[in-house]
Amino acid sequence: MLKLTKDKLPELLYPFLVMLAAAVYAGILCSRTAPFTEGWYTYYSQCIHSGAAVYTDFEYLYTPAYIYLIALITKIFGYKIIVLRILGIGVFSVLALSLYFVASEIFPRWIACISAVTAALFLQSEVVQTFYDYARVMDIFSVLTTLLLLKTVKRWESNDKKLYIYISATAILNSFFALIKQNMGCIYAVYVLCLLVFLSVYYRLSIKTALKRIGLYIGAFMIPVGVCLIWLLANGSLSIFWQSIFTNAVAAKGALPAILFGWIINNFNSFKACFTEAMILLALIVILSLRAEKNQKELREHPYPAYIFALAASAVFFICSVSEKTADLISAKSYPSPYLIFLVIFPIFVMLGISCIRDWFYKEYKYQKYVGIFALSGVYFAISYGSGNSGGLPEGQAPLGVILIIGLLLNNIVSEFGGGYWPEAELLSSVF
Repeated sequence: MLKLTKDKLPELLYPFLVMLAAAVYAGILCSRTAPFTEGWYTYYSQCIHSGAAVYTDFEYLYTPAYIYLIALITKIFGYKIIVLRILGIGVFSVLALSLYFVASEIFPRWIACISAVTAALFLQSEVVQTFYDYARVMDIFSVLTTLLLLKTVKRWESNDKKLYIYISATAILNSFFALIKQNMGCIYAVYVLCLLVFLSVYYRLSIKTALKRIGLYIGAFMIPVGVCLIWLLANGSLSIFWQSIFTNAVAAKGALPAILFGWIINNFNSFKACFTEAMILLALIVILSLRAEKNQKELREHPYPAYIFALAASAVFFICSVSEKTADLISAKSYPSPYLIFLVIFPIFVMLGISCIRDWFYKEYKYQKYVGIFALSGVYFAISYGSGNSGGLPEGQAPLGVILIIGLLLNNIVSEFGGGYWPEAELLSSVF
């Protein structure tokens, strides 16, 4: 039986408060908004239930996991929109909880709580919100894949038996990620494979060991994909499926070169508009990191700011739901652009990579303890690049970047003013 001790209380309260803030937010918006995209998948479900086959009888430009998930839910619970909206509250709450667990792999729990709530709210700053939309379900799989990837990366040097479980689980979740949205899931998989090769070289693993682990990842990734392809082959829609998700989807976005690189050129002005602010924020993180390295105070938890923040966020959501003037006042304020977040995180990813290469060359392994942050910043880059293939960087694909920025700032600020040294505070001061 679990005993609720003083030490255990924060472990339970943090995830609860993260889910509470997300559920309150999603619940209020679900009861007061009617997005114009809502109802598309209900219609698709009706088509499927009437005997129509995806790809064969109607066009669908994504992989089929999400559309059949909604078809299953509507088959069981019916077509009432309230059912899917309740599902959306659950999806958003689970997503926020997943973000918390990812953040807690890198930062202290109280900072993970604050950064997860902030990231979840930034994720929903897009113009149109459907909480049970394929993008939010895809986000759950991308974040859970990232969580298991971080656990894998931390054990890559060792022969821990759990390592192979984490490799397999990461690959399977990555596969489901790709079965919801092919381009982002596949780009994520390519990044993971590159990361695992990089870490194998960095730790000087034998070729046999590296190939065994990377081969396990590829094999586990292909299990859900293989089952899907066999099922499509059996019902005679494999060739149409292939044409839809590649030929038609690529043509709809203007050919492969435009998809891979056009978004950078087309959104150059968006990068330019926030460049100054991004460099100031990056400089602030570096300066605070330099200060934090000198302080080196003993790490301790600071739970009360996290409790206050999560509860205050929930209260603000409620106040905004009953006071239109308050909501207008808050919504009128500017918020960080996803391009700003990209311009802050990408240099960190690049510089950490260069530092690890320097580490390997001189056999110092000074940055070994920072591979988790390196991996997470790379995941953010891969997800951002994948979302950019659809035209640009949406707010909805930036939560991992928000977690890194909030986490680094809070850790270093606390080290400067409030005590609680975090060893990784040395990170950016060493890199830059």
